[in-house]
Amino acid sequence: MDTLELVGSVIGFLIYAYLLYEQNTIMKEQNRIMREQAGETVTSQAPSRAKLYWPMLVMGLLTLASWTAVVVFQKIHTPYPFAWTGEHYDYINGKTFANEEVILDGKSYKHCTFQHVTFKFNGTAPFQFSYNQIVGAYGFKTDNLAVLATFAAVKGLGMQTQNMKIFGPDGSLIDVSPPTHDAPPTNGLPAATKEQ
Repeated sequence: MDTLELVGSVIGFLIYAYLLYEQNTIMKEQNRIMREQAGETVTSQAPSRAKLYWPMLVMGLLTLASWTAVVVFQKIHTPYPFAWTGEHYDYINGKTFANEEVILDGKSYKHCTFQHVTFKFNGTAPFQFSYNQIVGAYGFKTDNLAVLATFAAVKGLGMQTQNMKIFGPDGSLIDVSPPTHDAPPTNGLPAATKEQ
């Protein structure tokens, strides 16, 4: 909860408490009139303040308790750290990267050379990769577990080359081996024939 929301909530609560006070005053007068109409003798002794205002006190405490619960909940449950930041690119053209970590989020690489690098992608922004050259082994690193699972699936399903390494958020190498692509067994079915 930011400061503006907090100030707005406090002002709203004060207005609410004032309106409840005014309503109590009106109800008190209506009750006196109804008792007089019913033939009761109305004494001038007013009920104690505690008796008059206990409902407002309880509502105020419940309101404060709910605000406290909201603030505590927001502190405990931090927002997703990998929120999408939009499509704004930093353009990089014709640069050589060697033996380093290369950030992909929000970058546009064109005509660049990457030698033995580790690409880091957290999925917070798109990236562009055009007319580049990759030399030697390379790896992918991420702090986002959803992206890590995607990298592992791509390699594990054989959709990526063998020389790609995948690193987890702590920098440890994730061991994923692509499958072999052997011909499936025919199970007694005739092999497909070539058309002439």
